[in-house]
Order: sequence, then C-alpha cells, then structure tokens
Amino acid sequence: MLDDLRAQWKSRSRLERRTIIALAIIL
Repeated sequence: MLDDLRAQWKSRSRLERRTIIALAIIL
C-alpha cells in the first residue's frame, strides 16, 4: 500500500515538474 502511494506521488510530482517547466518555457 505504501509503495503504491509512493509510486502515485512520484508520478504526480513528475507531472507537476513537467508542467512547471513547460510554463517556464512558455513564459
């Protein structure tokens, strides 16, 4: 269960990082 939550958090943080980088490039 903990591993699953960890995987979800990792994937989520990755998506957030990608969106932040994309926004930085756009701006």
